[in-house]
Amino acid sequence: LLENVLEVAGNLDLSQGLSIRSSGIHEDLAQQSFAGQYRTFLGVLQEKTLIESIEKCWLSAEDEGVRSYFTRSGDNDPESFSVPLMGVILQKMIHAVAAGVAFGRDPLNPAREEVVIEAVSGPSESLVSGHVTPFRAFVDGSRVRRIERPSQAGRTGAPEAASPLQEDQWRKIYGLVRRLEAATHQKPLDIEWALDEQGHLWLLQYRKVTTLAES
Repeated sequence: LLENVLEVAGNLDLSQGLSIRSSGIHEDLAQQSFAGQYRTFLGVLQEKTLIESIEKCWLSAEDEGVRSYFTRSGDNDPESFSVPLMGVILQKMIHAVAAGVAFGRDPLNPAREEVVIEAVSGPSESLVSGHVTPFRAFVDGSRVRRIERPSQAGRTGAPEAASPLQEDQWRKIYGLVRRLEAATHQKPLDIEWALDEQGHLWLLQYRKVTTLAES
């Protein structure tokens, strides 16, 4: 297996960086996404680090946080939990100038027919891990309704951060969400995206939104 992995990593050009991501059977379920529960490793460049990252990704399926999420968010019996089978995905790294997530409906106001897009400069790991507050745009059709900037609280005198995206790029992400929903016949979707140095928009992953407010 190790020989096969190293061969694939070479074909993907390990020296330019790989992304190591989980694909578990307890992931992207109808009522539980398990988003952020398993380990992800970005910018892996060496064989030793690659092997360690794959092993840590596998082992993250046994984390106590995974068991707690299984019980808390799905009203499941803790005794029914078993460590899920875990596949590991190797992908070429997208060297992102901007990245983020987008929701086919506003999770807090799902009656509105608008896409909510969150964006940060650089890779999206800082956003999905909760360490950075993003720019947030509300897009309806070809129109960007409004953009919410990260709070400047506690940063007196700091210059206002520039938006990581131009207006046409917000709209491009909106179009990606709607095309994907039409192609998969799933609605609404939650996607992760990245914009590279050449201005190409990449779809990193998608799942159905599981946290819409019932009201």
